[in-house]
Amino acid sequence: MICPTREFVPVADAKFLTQTMPMKLKSASLIVALAVMLTACAKDQSGNDFMAVPPDLVAGNTAFALDLYHRLAVLEGNLFFSPHNLSTALAMTHAGARGETERDLAALLHFTLPPDQVPGAFGALDRRLGEISKQKQVRLSVANSLWGQRDQHFTDQFLAVNRQHFGAQIGLVDFVGAAERARQKINTWVARKTGSKIQNLLAPGAVGPTTRLVLGNAIYFKDDWARPFDRSATAPADFFVTPTRSVKAPLMYLKQRFAANHLMASAPLNCPTKAKRFP
Repeated sequence: MICPTREFVPVADAKFLTQTMPMKLKSASLIVALAVMLTACAKDQSGNDFMAVPPDLVAGNTAFALDLYHRLAVLEGNLFFSPHNLSTALAMTHAGARGETERDLAALLHFTLPPDQVPGAFGALDRRLGEISKQKQVRLSVANSLWGQRDQHFTDQFLAVNRQHFGAQIGLVDFVGAAERARQKINTWVARKTGSKIQNLLAPGAVGPTTRLVLGNAIYFKDDWARPFDRSATAPADFFVTPTRSVKAPLMYLKQRFAANHLMASAPLNCPTKAKRFP
């Protein structure tokens, strides 16, 4: 059986959003910096609803995740992306949008709650994830941040909503005169929030004189496998990157009974960690 490593720390950026956003949103000088993955569902293991997390938010986030997956699945190569990261980061943007831009973002993200209720719903979801992390004794760190051009005006209401509901403080930097220094500062924040596992999220040239705001969203998750792999059983074997081409890779091995499903082109398998699931 082939399983991923137990530490989920890949990196994703938001360049593909230009393929999914309405044209009027593409021209915004906004960068969404992301570092990796967690999803949520609407019931806990006992079947109880999340306390203070509106089911409409969970349903909308799930619909957005599926929409995004269908667009990304056609790309070549492995796919690992974080719908929760993207929903959260764009919800931070949504909090400052008005009029047609707000309506377009809401449609893209499948938000059905009134606009003024969306930030509080995301705040409740993140608090719930934090509670689960403590209860199940796993390492789960969720962090948001804003990085704004130092002479750009941002309304007090926008900053207050992001601070209160997303825990995002704004850091003032100089994209116009010192873009490289600003990039390094943001990357240092990401590295710190992900246990130094994610380095250089923003590549050289990712920010510049036209950048006015960067939204940072980082998630770090670590847990042990429910059924640990024997390190001595790991050995080089063929890993097929296409149906006809393989490469040698160190593969873990474990013989156990797991829940699995057989679909037309794949066979997904549930390989749980000690936490079993979130939530």
